[in-house]
Amino acid sequence: MNEAYQLLLGHGYTIIFLFALAERIGFPLLLMPLMITAGALAGTGRMSLIWAVTLTSVAFLLGDLLWYELGRRRGPQALRLLCRLSLSPDSCVRGSKRVMEKHAEYSLLYSKFVPGVGRVVPPLAGTLGMQPWRFVVFSVAGSILWALSIGLMGYIPARQMSGTQLAQAVVVWLLGLGIAAIMGNIVWKYINRQRLLHELRMARVSPAELQQMLEQGQPLAIVDLRHALDYLHDPRTLPGALRIKPEEIAAYSIQIPKDRDLILYCT
Repeated sequence: MNEAYQLLLGHGYTIIFLFALAERIGFPLLLMPLMITAGALAGTGRMSLIWAVTLTSVAFLLGDLLWYELGRRRGPQALRLLCRLSLSPDSCVRGSKRVMEKHAEYSLLYSKFVPGVGRVVPPLAGTLGMQPWRFVVFSVAGSILWALSIGLMGYIPARQMSGTQLAQAVVVWLLGLGIAAIMGNIVWKYINRQRLLHELRMARVSPAELQQMLEQGQPLAIVDLRHALDYLHDPRTLPGALRIKPEEIAAYSIQIPKDRDLILYCT
């Protein structure tokens, strides 16, 4: 770990920039411990917090612009690629959809603080047609807010430390934060999975049963309740299905046949 500490002292700015850029592109890197360490080094005068925040923000913007452009040009393909990179493919779009559904560009200010969401928001912004200049403004603001907040977590306590104490603290922080990040991610995924399973505990028809009903020609009224972003991710739909948002069922109820079994499906 002392080698890592010395490496940060000698090449800290380059490492921060490359780590931040790789993280925004999609590599599963733990950038938070590195930024806290950079803040701690800045607190003892060995680095500049302003430069660390600036380089992180520039790297974030480059990565976000790449995904924004991919989302603008090839929305569904970009989302499918990100979901394959995600540790939880079944929730990678659903969580981002909830964030962006009502807040749009303002989600760029805080999405980097939300596990599993920050990477998906830029391509969704491109897919939804957000203006480039607005995307850049909110993306930069969100990047600065994240980098400065995390950097200050190391900067403030390090102001009271000596060089030896700082070196020891860096080792403890890197190990502790790495373990905490891994455990936190596992707990977060478990909670989301249990929440999803709870939502699904209701009377339902299995895919195999529905396929059998369709093959037998049973009269069915099928309603596709998926959000528009989910549909972009996977445009396939069931034969004869009506695409209606959940909140619009009452308004479009006249289109739903009343003399058939009703099948509702989403993600």
